[in-house]
Amino acid sequence: MNATSSRDVTEVDAGIGARIRARRNALKLPLRHVAGLVGVTYQQLQKYESGGNRISAAMLTQIAESLGCDPSDFLPGAPKRRGATAPGHDALAMQLQAAYAKIGSLKERRLILDLTRRLGAAAEKQEKSARPKRRR
Repeated sequence: MNATSSRDVTEVDAGIGARIRARRNALKLPLRHVAGLVGVTYQQLQKYESGGNRISAAMLTQIAESLGCDPSDFLPGAPKRRGATAPGHDALAMQLQAAYAKIGSLKERRLILDLTRRLGAAAEKQEKSARPKRRR
């Protein structure tokens, strides 16, 4: 019988790491970007994903939040949910955030923010005009 210490990496840890990697890849987010969001080096996140290091519950929570899902989504036996994202987080928003983070120019960042606000306002206006009017 093999005795393992509580610090040894197990198959469960490797499975959790693999599910984290799959989620990150599905969102098309770079390893460095997610590592920056959770406050670890990309090498450390790579070790988590490969099953080389165990992940604490606190770190699992941070990683899940950065990937827009619930920590339980990474655990063994977690049901496969389509579009398992937290409110306000979806794959395109995460990709937009990653791309925006690469823009170094403050002027260009402000232009993108202004464009995004205008598009959002136009969509909101269109949505309001499409609603049926209530009679009093």
